[in-house]
Amino acid sequence: MSLTLDVVVVPGSRSPGLGYSQRWNCVEVRVRSQARKGRANREVERLLSEVLGAEVRIVSGHTSRRKRVVVEGDPDAVKSLLEGILHEG
Repeated sequence: MSLTLDVVVVPGSRSPGLGYSQRWNCVEVRVRSQARKGRANREVERLLSEVLGAEVRIVSGHTSRRKRVVVEGDPDAVKSLLEGILHEG
C-alpha cells in the first residue's frame, strides 16, 4: 500500500528536517543540499525515508520546489507519524 504526499522543498537549509508550510498547506522538507544535479531530490527521498521508515520516491515536480512523493507502506501509520512530527514543531 502507498500514500501520496504533496511537499515543498527548501534547499540549502542550515538544519534539515520536516515542518508544515502554511503558505502551501503541505509538508515542508528542509534539506542542506542545493537544487543542482538532483542532489536536493536525493536528499528529500533519503530524509523522508529515514523519518517515515518507508521507501519514498518523488513522482512529479523533479525541477520544482513543489513535489509529489509516494510513500510505500501503511498509509495510516505514515499519517500518524507525520501528524506527530508536524505537531511537535
